Amino acid sequence: MPSLQAEAMRALHGLFNHSCFAIPRRPLKVALYVYLDESGKFHDGTGFICLCGYMGEDAQLAKFNGRWARLLKDSHLSSLHTTKFPSQSKTLGLDKTEADKLLTKFVDIIRESELFGFAVGVDGKYFKQKLKLAGRPDVDPALFAIHRILREMREACAQVHNHQPRIMLTFDESEDYSITCYKLISRLRKANPEVREMILAITFADDEHFSPLQAADLLANLTNKYWRDSLTEASPKVPELLKRLLTPPAPGKGVAMWHKPEFWNAAEIDAHLAAIVAAKGMPNKL
Repeated sequence: MPSLQAEAMRALHGLFNHSCFAIPRRPLKVALYVYLDESGKFHDGTGFICLCGYMGEDAQLAKFNGRWARLLKDSHLSSLHTTKFPSQSKTLGLDKTEADKLLTKFVDIIRESELFGFAVGVDGKYFKQKLKLAGRPDVDPALFAIHRILREMREACAQVHNHQPRIMLTFDESEDYSITCYKLISRLRKANPEVREMILAITFADDEHFSPLQAADLLANLTNKYWRDSLTEASPKVPELLKRLLTPPAPGKGVAMWHKPEFWNAAEIDAHLAAIVAAKGMPNKL
């Protein structure tokens, strides 16, 4: 009989994967823009990592940015930050029902913008413990998370564009976090020629002025809560906003493409430990 943990994992992947649909293949002629957010900025006290983001072309992002900016203006907000939104909504005089409706409008803009969504979660504390016992205390779970999400992007582009992607990476700017991110990706580029060819630029920006980073923040916060609950609960309740974010607005139209989101909890780490150790924390063939 399948374990409760296994059932929870299947439900988790089903939540993301049910929102996939076939996007027509087309040649990739320009660089893609990727906006990423890590909910704990790699220094969360529990060691949990949740790296999420969106990827899109100029036309997709222009459409998204325009709609997002209009909703911010109409809502009397300068920007959207998930952790600050409760206090922002109180300042605006919104009750909980009104605040939820407003946040749902932002979620719907993301759903309808045809951006590609990606997510990787890693139980960093457990990861480090297991790798240390396996004689590899140098393997960094943050580096592992970045490598895995880049792999997701490469595989998604291979399916949709039939081409190796060329991407411009943008992370939320924070002094310590930015330095950490740059060092991690620089290590990856030196160690892996495919990653070096794939990443054209690494930039850091203030999410106050970059709406795709605000969307990535929203995704990371919702996913982070759900995955954290999954560490301790067999079948945690899916937050309604996350469920909505991953649901197509209409069949075959406007939904983010989710490419095999990865949740590296204790069971997944144990199952692939040998491969992680052998590949120095960057397994290409999992």
